[in-house]
Amino acid sequence: MDELSLLNVVMRITHLSYGSFKLSLLIKTAFFYNVLKYFLEFGLIVAIEINALCTQFYDLIRG
Repeated sequence: MDELSLLNVVMRITHLSYGSFKLSLLIKTAFFYNVLKYFLEFGLIVAIEINALCTQFYDLIRG
């Protein structure tokens, strides 16, 4: 193998690993975004439920 073909192989491997790194970063970002969105929606539901419970409790106390 001469130096030029060796350099070509190294460049291809580097390019492939860089491409897979970008892809994995994209997947991780999308996964993190989905988890964050899930927690935000879950938090909103919990906040609405707590608000409803507090309102019922307040109405019960006020009579």
